[in-house]
Amino acid sequence: LERAETHVIKKLSNESKFYVMLVGFQVLYLCAVCTLILLDHETRDADAYAIIWIVSATAMLYFVFDCVKREDHFTLWTSVIVHGVVMGYAIYVSFDASVKASMGSYFQQLALATGIETVVVQLLLIAAAYRVHDSFGWYIHRRVGPDLHLQKIFRVYNIFYSLLKLDFVVSLLICILASFLVLRELETI
Repeated sequence: LERAETHVIKKLSNESKFYVMLVGFQVLYLCAVCTLILLDHETRDADAYAIIWIVSATAMLYFVFDCVKREDHFTLWTSVIVHGVVMGYAIYVSFDASVKASMGSYFQQLALATGIETVVVQLLLIAAAYRVHDSFGWYIHRRVGPDLHLQKIFRVYNIFYSLLKLDFVVSLLICILASFLVLRELETI
């Protein structure tokens, strides 16, 4: 298994490697910020936001690595959308008054810096995704062949596969958010 993964990494284009590294650094940054939030015992309400960030970032890394490994155009753009959702959530947490009220001033500044950093990385990802999309080239012809009917079936399969993964991630995030809301209501009883 290790040799197979090494082989996949060696055959990636430079654009794909840059794209995966950029998302990897973004995920590491978000996980570090979330770890700081989780270690602070005064910010109990922010724990839900931190855990949702970690799950979203991990899903984003999975989407990116899978799309680059499989050279799937649709999954590539789905990964950009997933990162856009993470970006929107980061901006929401950065500027939401109720979240700011539950955080200390240090975490307010950290949330603002994370929101700005996520926007910058999102813009870089959109530019890099276009280059990665071009680097995939004739993958579908190598995989399926020149038959147009098989290519159409393969595209539908890739779209279904990507939407299935996206649906799983969104369902997981909704379950996590709902569990935190239920736990918060149980604490007030």
